[in-house]
Amino acid sequence: MFKRKAKKPKVKISVSPDYPLPPELRQDNCGTHPYVRGLTSHRWADERRHPLHHPSMMFMTLFISFCRDIYGFMTPLDKQMATYVGDYPYFFHCKSQLNLAVINYSLMAMLTLIYYRYMYYKKRYPFPEAPIRLLAGTVTPRSVGLFDEAVIIEMCKSAKFWFHHTKTNTNLVGLAAFIICVFPVHFGVNDWSLFPIYFPWGVINAMGIRYVFNISHWTYTYFYLICFYHKARMKQTRLMINAQYVKYGRTTDQYVYQLINTFAGIYADIGKDNGRFFKTFSIIFLPLFMIFVDCLLFTEFFSEIPLVTRFVFGYLLWSGTFVILSYLRVVSSVAEEAKKAYKPLHKLQTTLKTNSKVCRYKKPKVKISVSPDYPLPPELRQDDCGTHPYVRGLTSHRWADERRHRLHHPRYPFPETPIRLMAGSVTPRSVGLVDEGVIIEMCKSAKFWFHHTKRNTNVIGLAAIIICVTPVHFGVNDWSMFPIYFPWGIINAMGIRYV
Repeated sequence: MFKRKAKKPKVKISVSPDYPLPPELRQDNCGTHPYVRGLTSHRWADERRHPLHHPSMMFMTLFISFCRDIYGFMTPLDKQMATYVGDYPYFFHCKSQLNLAVINYSLMAMLTLIYYRYMYYKKRYPFPEAPIRLLAGTVTPRSVGLFDEAVIIEMCKSAKFWFHHTKTNTNLVGLAAFIICVFPVHFGVNDWSLFPIYFPWGVINAMGIRYVFNISHWTYTYFYLICFYHKARMKQTRLMINAQYVKYGRTTDQYVYQLINTFAGIYADIGKDNGRFFKTFSIIFLPLFMIFVDCLLFTEFFSEIPLVTRFVFGYLLWSGTFVILSYLRVVSSVAEEAKKAYKPLHKLQTTLKTNSKVCRYKKPKVKISVSPDYPLPPELRQDDCGTHPYVRGLTSHRWADERRHRLHHPRYPFPETPIRLMAGSVTPRSVGLVDEGVIIEMCKSAKFWFHHTKRNTNVIGLAAIIICVTPVHFGVNDWSMFPIYFPWGIINAMGIRYV
């Protein structure tokens, strides 16, 4: 009889912080993707790329696809004209929403390529080198600030998963894009004599979709790697603090100084990496990508499309939703790890006065004096802070002295500490803030957002009335119908303003 194959024993991966990563955790081609995939002209080594992945070729294809989609979106095409311009959404019976989705997605990719080119012109590499060299196996973990074995293994496994996921996903999207862009036109026309006309358009559209996925996915794959790296540094610092607390119950001034320097270095690196590239990329990526996902969601659930096409759209929708949720989750996980790291730091009774000497922010040009033992001065105070959730109808919780017991309701949505600080009812020291520069910077940022939100909601209300009433009025052009459509316009405008 057949012998049963013995299971291979699980080999425990060992990592030494003084040696490069083992082959099981290493990503040998890490750092080469931005050049090979056509994102940037910065070379990491002697890598080569295919002519189809040259940035100029990618931008030209995206621009042609972008113009074609704008033409398809704005022009009421018939079947013959849709065939001549390769308007595949026309044959899906979802011309407007699908063309709008591709317009936003192509615009996102083109703006990202332009920004990559600007970075190359300024001779600034968009990604930090430390985590890339670590994962490529060219430097030791200790040389980039990592020495905890479990943290290093966890970071490298997460990063390798995203590299393999992105490589597989971009290849599958290329195949799915070709099916979407060619097959509907072919079966909708059912005329081989027109094949030389619509087939090149199908190839251009499919290449454009693949380029978009290629640019976006590889960009935030490296973004994930950088976030994992900073998260790993914070986590190992937190574990080091916990070990010190359990072992001694207290710590020395020298060790406190070392911990504060570690946190200050991590925060400085995060700010530098964010300002280097990803702050601008997030402004480009998030709004345009969300519009793309919304249009695709509408097409998936509210359009009459074939089952196979619905399956392909479902895959694209799942991929896009997975990416955006992962993007937000990874960003929030870095802040969450910082929050976890500060708790044991307070247990060690680290004085914030020492922290302020090491991690001092630049003071603003206008000198405003703040004492941590007194409430905020009127220039930094937001007197109505805390009243907006009740006044604006978000919640029924009141913020007043006579109703103060409701503040401690377990389901009150906002924390009490920063609200009372901004309202001027408590001192900064009582909520854990002693550094003058940090307090001023925080309060100025908060006041800006309070004024911006108040002004923006009022302007939106006026714009909503114009949008909801004026088109109907000039479309009807009959004052006798005014009492009918005007109340509906007010209701619609109020709904938009409430949102």
